[in-house]
Amino acid sequence: YASNTAGLPTGTYFYNILNADGSPSATWTQVTNAWNSMRQFKRDGSNLYAIGNASTTNIPTIWQMNSGVATQIGQIDQTITFLPFELDMCGSTFVVVGSAAPFFSLSLDSGVTWTPLTASPFGAATVAFSVSFRNSNEIWVATGTGDNLWYTTDNGVSWVNANKFAVTAANAIRDMVWINDHVGFCADTIFATSASTKLLYSNNGGYT
Repeated sequence: YASNTAGLPTGTYFYNILNADGSPSATWTQVTNAWNSMRQFKRDGSNLYAIGNASTTNIPTIWQMNSGVATQIGQIDQTITFLPFELDMCGSTFVVVGSAAPFFSLSLDSGVTWTPLTASPFGAATVAFSVSFRNSNEIWVATGTGDNLWYTTDNGVSWVNANKFAVTAANAIRDMVWINDHVGFCADTIFATSASTKLLYSNNGGYT
């Protein structure tokens, strides 16, 4: 899947069916447009999901993609509009983080129903950019300012600050991902000067 910004409406996306040898075909087909803005695609095995804002209500919504058709699965919150930045899942547990409260939303039924946090548990942070499961019991979130890394082992009931490296309030962890229980990567950007971007990694489960 890919987005197109050349004069087409916001949230216009296309899909491409690969040839037998794995190369892309010459033809791209427009995806059924069911959103105002699309933030991310996420693949889970043979399933492909999309997270964004619905076209008529701007409510954060999750869709399942199938042959170019976006089928709505659920909506995160019908009273608060925010930009959902990233989706991750482990089994039937789905999590979404975003631009404002609720910073962290949880689904235990593959995205059909959601429980949003009504207040930020992340200290001074005003945005949550990225979320990643380290394993089925531990979820990590990267936030925009202040103490940048947090994790929970009880689906967001309580949180532990895991900022174990020199990241200041001027920095932001824009993306993070766990490869397995031990190895993870973070991308760190200094907003104040836009002059420094670092790739950080841990090979001991985030201890250092």
